[in-house]
Amino acid sequence: MKGFQLFIFFILLTSFGSCTLSLNEQDNVYFSGDIILGGLFPVHEKGNEFTRCGRVNEERGIQRLEAMLFAIDEINKLDTILENVTLGVNIRDTCSQDTYALEQSLEFVRSSLTSVDVGGCVASDVINSTEGRVVGVVGGSDSDVSIQVANLLRLFEIPQISYASTSARLSDTSRYDYFARTVPPDTFKPKP
Repeated sequence: MKGFQLFIFFILLTSFGSCTLSLNEQDNVYFSGDIILGGLFPVHEKGNEFTRCGRVNEERGIQRLEAMLFAIDEINKLDTILENVTLGVNIRDTCSQDTYALEQSLEFVRSSLTSVDVGGCVASDVINSTEGRVVGVVGGSDSDVSIQVANLLRLFEIPQISYASTSARLSDTSRYDYFARTVPPDTFKPKP
């Protein structure tokens, strides 16, 4: 399974251009840039009691991930949109689990920290991230994932925009003030 994951990510990377590929426990794709956008996609389905992640989720995961990479690539090609600025990405797999997505989102937060002040001791060398600061996050897909992630990202004032989360709970702007979405909430769905 790990070989197949590497193959999929390699195909994505060779079509995107030069980059740094990092596949470890976090299963992420990172392309450097002047501005880094985070991405959360259910590349895999939920695993079982023995594995965290299940089979590859082509439609809801891979295709949406490819759409983000395509959009970033197109924006970077046009110097009329962001003159002398290159967008990069830090994309992470949620494995269709809210708790795992929260763990992955901690990496976005970690990359945005340059130093930590703990009881008067500043620990700037402890956080040694080679990945750039994530300025915003695209995702998650499931409402449960977005709710967990939004609760974390708001503490660090990192904006999040979801492409598929429809829970009405996410409409509470006093609680989810750094969250936006491109789809209407469930309350606007027609009733049969």
